Amino acid sequence: MYTLIVENAKGEQLHLTDNDNYDVVEVTGTNPPVAAINTTNVTGMDGSRFNSSRIGQRNIVITLNIKPPIEANRLELYKYFQVKRYIKVYYKNDHRDVYIEGYVESFENNPWTQLQKPQISIICPDPFWKSINDTIINFSSTIALFEFPFSIPSEGIPFSEIQRMTTAQIDVGDVETGAIIEFHATTDQILAPKLYNLTTNEFFGINIDMEAGDTIIVNTERGKKSVILIQDGVSTNILSDRKKGSTWLTFQPGINELSYDAYVGTENLRVKVTVTPKFEGV
Repeated sequence: MYTLIVENAKGEQLHLTDNDNYDVVEVTGTNPPVAAINTTNVTGMDGSRFNSSRIGQRNIVITLNIKPPIEANRLELYKYFQVKRYIKVYYKNDHRDVYIEGYVESFENNPWTQLQKPQISIICPDPFWKSINDTIINFSSTIALFEFPFSIPSEGIPFSEIQRMTTAQIDVGDVETGAIIEFHATTDQILAPKLYNLTTNEFFGINIDMEAGDTIIVNTERGKKSVILIQDGVSTNILSDRKKGSTWLTFQPGINELSYDAYVGTENLRVKVTVTPKFEGV
C-alpha cells in the first residue's frame, strides 16, 4: 500500500489515493533517475576513460481516472495541477515517507471521451526525494534531575545538567547531502568554532569571537550555501569569516561521524546539525 498526495503553491492538498473522485492508474518517474556518464575514447585503448557523471532533472507522470461527476472533478484537478506552477508531491509506503518539489509541465486529457484519463507531467529540477522527517544531532542535551519526593539542602540542588557529547554519528540516507549547522554560545569568549566530518576528514570553521547568546547558522546545501551570525536579534552575513581550509561539509550515504571544537571555549559551545535524508528512488 502507498499514499500519494499533491500540494499546490497555496498549501492546498489533494489526496489522490483513497479518493472517491479519482483512481490512480499509473505513476512513472519514481525510480532512481538516469545518470549522464561523460567519457572519452583514447586511441589504442579498449573501452573509454571516465570523465564525469551527473543526474539530470526528474520527470514524474501521474495518470488518473476521473470518476463522475467527471466535468466537476476534472475542473477540480486544475486547481492543483496548474501548468508551469509549483507543486509538491508526497509519497509514503511501508519503508519511506518522502516528498519532492517540482513544476507542472503539462496536463494532457481528452475531455470529449466518456472515460477521461488525464496524464499530468511534473518536472523536478532537484531529482531527489527528501524525507519528511529531518535527522537532528544535538551535541548537548539537558538531563532532568528533579524528582519527587524531594528536599532541598541548605547548599541547594541542581534541577538539571547539560551533558555534552564530543562525537556523534548521523545517517543521511542514500544520497550525498549538505546540512544546517548551528553554533550557539552560552558564554562570552568562544573563539573559532569548528565542525568536523571525521568520515571524510573535512571541517568547516569560522574565525569569529562569539559572545553569550550569539548563534551562527551555516547552510552547506548546494545552491543555498550561507553563513549567518545572529546577534541581539540582528542577522549578519559572515561568509568572509570562513576559516582557511574549510570545506562546505557534505555527508556521504550511510553513517558519518561528526565532532566539534573551538580555539577557546569548547565546553560552552552548543552545536546542532540538521540533515534532510535524500533518496534516489522510492
